[in-house]
Amino acid sequence: MIVTAERMLTLLAIVEQGSFSLAAKHLNKSTSAVSQVIAHLETDLGIELFHRISGKPPELTDAGRSIYLHCLEIIPRLESLETRALAFQRGQERTLRMGIHPYAMTANVTQLLQQLVETYPAVELKLLDSDDFDVESALVKQQLDIIIRPAPYSQPAGVESAECGSQQWRLVASAQHPLASVRGELTRLDLNQYIQIIDVAGHSVNEELLKSIRFGTNLISCVDFNQRLALLRQGVGYAVMPDHVINPLIDAGELVALRCEFIDFNTVVWPVEVSWLSLGPAGSWFVEQLTELHQHDLTNKKDD
Repeated sequence: MIVTAERMLTLLAIVEQGSFSLAAKHLNKSTSAVSQVIAHLETDLGIELFHRISGKPPELTDAGRSIYLHCLEIIPRLESLETRALAFQRGQERTLRMGIHPYAMTANVTQLLQQLVETYPAVELKLLDSDDFDVESALVKQQLDIIIRPAPYSQPAGVESAECGSQQWRLVASAQHPLASVRGELTRLDLNQYIQIIDVAGHSVNEELLKSIRFGTNLISCVDFNQRLALLRQGVGYAVMPDHVINPLIDAGELVALRCEFIDFNTVVWPVEVSWLSLGPAGSWFVEQLTELHQHDLTNKKDD
């Protein structure tokens, strides 16, 4: 092969560093060695890659620029291939599939997902909606590696689980909804005059949770999270949703938090649970970090 990885890296270094001498320093080689690599490459290709004018920085020829642009595409792929091969050598999993309910996509989870891809760049991360699976068997059938969802749930034999967060729920409506203009605390009679937008009991949100946040008699049940949010923002009805989901919309003035005389929403808190069966290094790291971060949050709340 004429265009080897060493030759491509040398070409890139000269262009990026601006001179043969700086490229040599960057590559921990002598200037003569760098010049020799490029001279041999030019001879083998039968073209000149650089215009060499005494006293001026090397400038790519048209052919050299074309080769350089191709190297910019190829080198990252080679580096990724090498990183992935080393990961396999260390026993890292190739893919990590997480089923995460939209309600469970908390700040802790998103923060650790970012750290995960930085710490284990060779692992392909696939994020899926846990409601698209029968989560009671998804781990056993190896459809998912990790599940994060509102708790509590019974687990199949062999499946491990741990509390990894909590959700505080809020009663909200669009700023244009009639309930938003009611002064004081709402009664059940107030709520019964309007539609409540609610989840459908499924694999990730169970009937026990839904029963605790079902206040009205006129219901629109939605399977999809985006359906619920769209109807809520449109003012079709009111809903009870986790605060980390609706707080940005409250801050933006789209939604309004409602108060009820029959329930203190400061006490409506549900745990979030992470479940797994058998994990490689990346998955184990993520679960460990997530549960430790939750314990740290609980300790800080007790101190406060």
